Amino acid sequence: MTRGRLAVAATLLLLVALSGWAAATIVANDPDVDMPHEVAGESADRDRRGEPAESGPSWLSAVADRLAADHVAVMAMLEAALAPAIGWEVVGSEVMVSDEERRANGLDQWIDGNIGFVDLGGAVWGFAANGPSTARWSVGEDRLVGDVLEARMEIVGLPDDVGYAAGGPVHLDEASGALLMLYHGEQYPGGVVSTADFWSFVGMAVSVDGGATFTDRGPVVTPQVALDDPARTFAVEVGGAPFVVGDDGNMYVYFRDVVEDDDQLSVLNLSVARAPLDEVVADGLAGRATAWHKFDGDGWNEPGLGGRSTDLLEGAPHPNWFDVVYLADRDLYVLVASHGGGLQWEVWTSASRDGLRWSDPQTLFADPEGTESLYVSLSSPDLRSQRVVHGDVVHLYRTRSTVAEGNRTRWDGEVTVERTELRLGSE
Repeated sequence: MTRGRLAVAATLLLLVALSGWAAATIVANDPDVDMPHEVAGESADRDRRGEPAESGPSWLSAVADRLAADHVAVMAMLEAALAPAIGWEVVGSEVMVSDEERRANGLDQWIDGNIGFVDLGGAVWGFAANGPSTARWSVGEDRLVGDVLEARMEIVGLPDDVGYAAGGPVHLDEASGALLMLYHGEQYPGGVVSTADFWSFVGMAVSVDGGATFTDRGPVVTPQVALDDPARTFAVEVGGAPFVVGDDGNMYVYFRDVVEDDDQLSVLNLSVARAPLDEVVADGLAGRATAWHKFDGDGWNEPGLGGRSTDLLEGAPHPNWFDVVYLADRDLYVLVASHGGGLQWEVWTSASRDGLRWSDPQTLFADPEGTESLYVSLSSPDLRSQRVVHGDVVHLYRTRSTVAEGNRTRWDGEVTVERTELRLGSE
């Protein structure tokens, strides 16, 4: 996504080419390997005698073997460079919003997804799902929630068959002042709202009044498996639509996809789609949705709506929820995910240079039994440039739910919002 990562790739590809030259030079000085002129003479003699020719001179085979070995080694270097293993220090955690404060502000099902922070005129505003609607609040000087302006803000212009639409991650277009929100949307078979059977998608909404209202621009990324696919027998979860903006002018949104092969469904851990940011802004202001494209393993060839994507974290622990930010000083993308179920939860992290190749997940910490920590969000410490972090400190926000006997949902117990400081170590 950036020039720095292209330079890494170009350097390693150059090493592949140089290894070919080196292999030929080494073999040329190996007394145990026949050289071209020797083999050519023997081959001519065999031709005159009518003997069958060999399949190929031994020096070519030696060079080929050396190139194959060097290619494997260089590709391993490339993977390590683009998906570096890094260390994190968990500095400490503190409760930012108590259960009592949350309920007193009408935030009964908050934070139900990813948080979006934005700096508007020197003041920081927060946006996050409060159940199927969006809460909007000002950030206080010494606390996460200052004043709650809207506890439940509905996105304007939603179709009747969308029963849930809330965000979430926001991007400020400096030129127009417009806010672009990527939201989590849900539809339900037969129109019956259910937490056990829903089909979710990534939608976009636009605000031109500083976030007071958002108007829908429709879905931009949907799973490959359709809502009415007979093979779909479970809820389809795409996640909370975290995004980053690359210096190539594209906006990248990360999500979970569900793909189908021979009537068998597979849940992918992490997928990505992109669209040119200038088109996203222009289309949003003009009242239409932009055409996004999913990465399919070979390129950005699949449509965002119903296309097939590839799994960027195949084999990783299932990410129940996740967020992504860019560490500018390290030229590094960082992903943090929750993983678990029932009463057992943990948080793990992964890193990438190009946003496509990710390191093996590393566990940050595990939660005490009986506590759910599903929803996670990342931010810069000052919240003003949430998705571009300068320095080595990242703040992790989590919705913590204490599960009690007789509770029907996570919101029935004691629910707090906790902040954990993470400090990046050496790579």
